[in-house]
Amino acid sequence: MNIDVTQVFLALLSAGAAILGWLYRQILADMKELRHDLKVVEAEASKMREEIPAKYAQIGVMERMFERLDAKMDQMLDKLDKKADKP
Repeated sequence: MNIDVTQVFLALLSAGAAILGWLYRQILADMKELRHDLKVVEAEASKMREEIPAKYAQIGVMERMFERLDAKMDQMLDKLDKKADKP
């Protein structure tokens, strides 16, 4: 039983091709799973973008509200100063 160098080379090449094929299949399966996970995350993010404005005030609204409160406080302090100045 003589084993030729080409037979050893072909056997190793076949084993390498089988391993690479299996690895390629695993990578494709993982990519498919990642695409699915990405779609789920995108759907959840979209849902959150819709829910957040309903639960929390937007920055512009809060700034306007605080500006109005600040103006009212200034008016109240001015009235108090005028009353304090009267004998």
